[in-house]
Amino acid sequence: MPATAPSLSTSTTAPTAPSAAASTAVAEVQRAFRPTPGYLNAATLGLPPAGVRRAMREALTEWEEGRASATAYDEHVQGARTAYASLVGVPQSWVAVGSQTSVFAGTLAAALPDGAEVL
Repeated sequence: MPATAPSLSTSTTAPTAPSAAASTAVAEVQRAFRPTPGYLNAATLGLPPAGVRRAMREALTEWEEGRASATAYDEHVQGARTAYASLVGVPQSWVAVGSQTSVFAGTLAAALPDGAEVL
């Protein structure tokens, strides 16, 4: 029996316009970025929003002035873990943070028993 093409549903309902609040929120997010003409988001190195740029400048100033402390970053790391856990609906204790994905993948692979199957 020949394969049939999937049915594409067509809607006769016109899309609804975004609410004023949604339009305002989108405009606010757009203002946080400063792309130059011709910028192409190729998912390799995204543009940092204004808040990230500000935080990085502050961190660099602290580092440059000798006020930076590795332990002071723990509060930010824990905040990121909490936010991500909330986003994906898991306990914070399930969210790990590390310097590289390859390190975690290697740790996980080493912990598997011989013959384990990973999907």
